Amino acid sequence: MKTLAVGLLLLTCAAAETFAQVTEGSIRGYLRDEQGGVLPGVTVTATSPTVAGTYTAVTDQDGHYRLLTLPPGTYSLTATLSGFSKSLREDLIIRAGLNLTVDIVMKVGVLEETMTVVGESPLLETSNPGQAVNVSGEMAQSIPLAARRHWSEFLRFTPGAVVGDGTQNTAGTFYVHGAGFNSYVTTVDGSDMSSAQNPWPGYSDLPAGTVADVQIATSGLDASTPLGFGVSASVVTKSGTDSLHGTGTFAMTPKAWTATNTPGGTSEYLTLVQPEIAGGGPILRGRLWFFGSYRYRSGTFGVGRPADQVADMKALDPSFEPFDKDISGPIWFGKVTGQINTIHRIETFVNRDTTTYDIPGSFDTDKFRREFIGGWGYSGRLSSVWTNWLTSRVGFSWNNKSFGRWAFRNDLPSRRVFQTVQAASGRLTGVTQRATLDNAEQTIDSPYYKWTITADFNAYKGDWLGTHDIRFGTWLQPVMHIENITHYLNGGFTTQDEVLRDPANAAAGSIPYRRQIFDGDQITSGLGNFADSAFYIQDSWRPVSRATVTLGVRVDWVKRHDELFDIETQNSVDVGPRLGVNYMLTSDQRNRSWSHLEGTWQPRDPASFIQPDAFPLNRGMELNDNRVANYRSPRRIPRSCGWEPAIHVVPAVRSAVMASTSPRTPARHGPTWACTTRITSRASSSTRPIRRSSMLA
Repeated sequence: MKTLAVGLLLLTCAAAETFAQVTEGSIRGYLRDEQGGVLPGVTVTATSPTVAGTYTAVTDQDGHYRLLTLPPGTYSLTATLSGFSKSLREDLIIRAGLNLTVDIVMKVGVLEETMTVVGESPLLETSNPGQAVNVSGEMAQSIPLAARRHWSEFLRFTPGAVVGDGTQNTAGTFYVHGAGFNSYVTTVDGSDMSSAQNPWPGYSDLPAGTVADVQIATSGLDASTPLGFGVSASVVTKSGTDSLHGTGTFAMTPKAWTATNTPGGTSEYLTLVQPEIAGGGPILRGRLWFFGSYRYRSGTFGVGRPADQVADMKALDPSFEPFDKDISGPIWFGKVTGQINTIHRIETFVNRDTTTYDIPGSFDTDKFRREFIGGWGYSGRLSSVWTNWLTSRVGFSWNNKSFGRWAFRNDLPSRRVFQTVQAASGRLTGVTQRATLDNAEQTIDSPYYKWTITADFNAYKGDWLGTHDIRFGTWLQPVMHIENITHYLNGGFTTQDEVLRDPANAAAGSIPYRRQIFDGDQITSGLGNFADSAFYIQDSWRPVSRATVTLGVRVDWVKRHDELFDIETQNSVDVGPRLGVNYMLTSDQRNRSWSHLEGTWQPRDPASFIQPDAFPLNRGMELNDNRVANYRSPRRIPRSCGWEPAIHVVPAVRSAVMASTSPRTPARHGPTWACTTRITSRASSSTRPIRRSSMLA
């Protein structure tokens, strides 16, 4: 039962809307003597066998202490003060994003005496309103959640999650409370490692043994998180300790274990051969530690083809033999943690996760193209404890997670063979494709990258009608770059469509009836730079020991610029207020009720969202005398701007025993109280590649 509680625990924890900067947990509380008097100046220390270093705090004049930014682990808490016996509290389980309250009573005695307090670890969030699921890395790694064993499979534990599985991708597609993968982002140690293109987890990968704990927030309130929709997942990675340790795993799914139901044809299936190692230890004991992990992923995805199609493909290309889609790639992660002194602590990691795989279509008679997905990611953070009432954390991260495709040859067109043709809109159109011969049509380059700067401060103040944890900071993403370049193979002569001479006999050969030729060998179909500059402040006010009132606001300045059209598509200020109440129903911290209210607001003036003089331009392309693509003269296109108010109010005051039941909520990332008012503007622009199609007699 204890293992299960550690592995998978439904918690009502701090939640976010898309990004979650709170990646670790915390312990806080009061030190008192046996008569109830407060004890200032007590040294409180937290240690864990799986976490590097020690975490220390000193109680203030009210006897209050705070141990912040604790990585996931099982901690022992000691309190020492001259004239009192040392107090020891063991087996305190900290999860990603979990804030615990642990009050300690000290007994008069000599310091050499130790008073061990026996009690179960508190299980419920005591500060923030919201709902989340925590999944330990150990549990996610030990349970066969999916054959592909991608690190993002922890999302399957999320209440209300719908999973889109398949054999064509490196990761599954998850939908939570109606929000798709474009609506959420996963952070790794507080760093944004999602692609600038979209936050699908398949762009990033980690060896499974890298993850210590994950918090998946489905509703809640946290002003440090950017505005948005969707689930928020905060991944905390493992660190080295003073003890050298390591693990090794091997996963395999052979083809013999998968069934086929396509006699004479080929079926979709997945095989896997995946060795992995992970380990860590000291570089300089007590000061500097390392952790590293490595996985080599290899396997195959089966390509589905019916028996009659396989027969026709062999008739059209006698050298054809059914083949699979191979996948391979090294994935590694390296991390260094250092305790500079009693004030400053640093963490930095580097991740490389490029995976390559074939991308044949079901009609391809050979492997014409190969694709890669992933890239590099870097992160660095400096955490500082300035006083017993002020802490800070600053960080920087960069990644170029993207994808691209390349062809094995560039000297032939792609020949698509159809069973019959029919006239449609004045041209012949193929019906029932039987094969694709010789080559692919095009390849793609997509250089995406982004970098992020964060600064987060936490201040504590007592004696203001209770206590206040005031959090403020900034989230800056000054550069998010997206670019899509399409390369046309064979000098622009990309496609030749053919039809069977005899629809019932592919061996009789085929006749070409259409060719597609592009004037030029490439086109940039997307080019843009985006930026998000945000500031937030939030106060967690505790008027009494069991109640916490959270009030915050976040302001985001979002800019988007389309480099192709040289227009500013967005320049807006988004304001997101937060209000929540959390109340512990019992003193053992095992029952609570909570509610929260959140919203977003944008300026009323549509001009602040889209520049009226710049945006409504649609510039297509034409050929100049040198057969070079130019823009045609700009023309105005219709544009609509207006209000789209959406107000949702859903009461949610629930006991913690109902935490495993997901309420029916609006599609807005599952808020329990939500009030949103949004101004939107719509406009469209398009470019068309230059293409000549010729119908052959």
